[in-house]
Amino acid sequence: MNEYLKNRAFAGQVARAGESAIVALSYKNADSESIPFGVFVTGIGQDAKKITKASDNILGVSLKMGTKAENKSGEILSVLAIPHGAEVWVQGTDAHGLAVGDDVKVEATKGKDAGKVEKAPTLSLTSAEGKFYVTGVAGSLVKLMRKE
Repeated sequence: MNEYLKNRAFAGQVARAGESAIVALSYKNADSESIPFGVFVTGIGQDAKKITKASDNILGVSLKMGTKAENKSGEILSVLAIPHGAEVWVQGTDAHGLAVGDDVKVEATKGKDAGKVEKAPTLSLTSAEGKFYVTGVAGSLVKLMRKE
């Protein structure tokens, strides 16, 4: 069965707007590969890239907007810096181990899990430590919110 039909959620979906306005900013995918929907990204200026090391900064989460199928290299993508009270569905690693209420950690190694969330990542993104927690889990999808 289609993952969306089963969960009624998809990676990169804003689940709740919260008290602040939802503003997704546009960045150029400056990575050499496509950036998946629903992963944390890093970057500088107007360029976004996959997270590859613990010291990377957080731009936000790559959003699924409209009918776009992927965020190809060199194209524009939408990134959400998670505002107060907002929730967003993100990708967890295959064995993320997260449950509602857990603190979220972001995988900071190169490869297929870059920018995905997990309870005990191989290498944790320092700038995300203690900033987000789980509000819902649907298989490999994790709904998270910013800690206030």
